[in-house]
Amino acid sequence: IGKEESQRSLHFLESIIAQKINAGRREFYKDLFETYKFEIDKKLVSPNPNNITVMKYRNIYLTAMRVGEYGWVEKFIYDFEPKINDEDRHDIFELAMAQLNFEKKQYEKTLKHLNKVKTDQIFFKVDVRILNLMSLYELEHYENAVSLIDSFRKLLAGSNSLTEQYRQKNMNFINSVNAQIKLKSDYDNSAAEAL
Repeated sequence: IGKEESQRSLHFLESIIAQKINAGRREFYKDLFETYKFEIDKKLVSPNPNNITVMKYRNIYLTAMRVGEYGWVEKFIYDFEPKINDEDRHDIFELAMAQLNFEKKQYEKTLKHLNKVKTDQIFFKVDVRILNLMSLYELEHYENAVSLIDSFRKLLAGSNSLTEQYRQKNMNFINSVNAQIKLKSDYDNSAAEAL
């Protein structure tokens, strides 16, 4: 079996696994991670072994993080950053480092990396806002988080390139964080009044 046929077969396998994950079968993240590792080890990650697409890079680092492979993913982020064949190389690298720092509960570092991301890509903008919001929440910077929620809602409402399902998923996330902030604020106000 040749390289091109192997790549097609692996891409097909990725699609099948992704469908299972999208159907709620989270246990398949480990299979997807192992598939990506195999592709990297056998130099089958892309037709040109010296290049990787932005989306493939993103999919690999997110999958590795979901299965807790933080040491592996940090090495991947640095090793493959020069191979990204896109003008968004810097932005996706900073976004990957922000995500890794968030997973390590290093929220201030997460925010520093996010501040370096300057992109027009809507999906990256959404990723940046999600990580920003989660970091602000973890740092208990609720006023900043509420302000970000407002701008995030406007971004989602104003974009024609997002599917309704993707938009709704992110609106549900925003509403959930907003509700948690309100509960915390109400609790903090009640506790302060009790004193």
